[in-house]
Amino acid sequence: MKTIIYSILTLCLGLVLSSGSCSPDAMVSPDPDGVLIKGTIWAKYNVETPGTFAAKPENPGMFYQWNSNKAWPATEPITGTWPSVISAPTTWQDTNNPCPEGWKVPSLAQLETLISSGHKQAVLNGVAGHQFGNGANTIFLRTGGCRSFSGGTLTDSGSTGHYWTSDCHAGTYAKDLYFYGSYAEANVHLMGYGMLVRCVKKP
Repeated sequence: MKTIIYSILTLCLGLVLSSGSCSPDAMVSPDPDGVLIKGTIWAKYNVETPGTFAAKPENPGMFYQWNSNKAWPATEPITGTWPSVISAPTTWQDTNNPCPEGWKVPSLAQLETLISSGHKQAVLNGVAGHQFGNGANTIFLRTGGCRSFSGGTLTDSGSTGHYWTSDCHAGTYAKDLYFYGSYAEANVHLMGYGMLVRCVKKP
């Protein structure tokens, strides 16, 4: 009897391993607002006002300049004076983190891992964007465009995607995710641009 039970357990284990369900991305994220992709939990939603997520994955949330937690609207017009000169620390400082509690702006390394996990053009509820990840472990990022470093004018909404990382590049430039059409890469822009933010879970 024990031999039969052992054989059944061995067979079941073999099926699980062969299906690949023991891979990290087959696991379920411990946070209901996140998706586990290659060891990093990515938020399902963009940042809205500081400390809050947008209601849906396809919602744009709000724009942020690099290393700032000042939110700017995703539609025209904007009110207030758009800052054109941004400080240049080596990384996005915790005191300026716009993400909800327990989340942060992703690093360049995390962004590059996300891109390498797979990506393709996608449409979610009529909104154009990109799907990153593979299998059931994917996130949708919309093509929300960006706000110009000079005056904050909204540009390329619906055609390109721009999302900040927490890493400075050099001087007043920082690294970001850029995607257009079927193309996605880590790019460099002036810190004065306004971009969307997709957070990752803190360790």
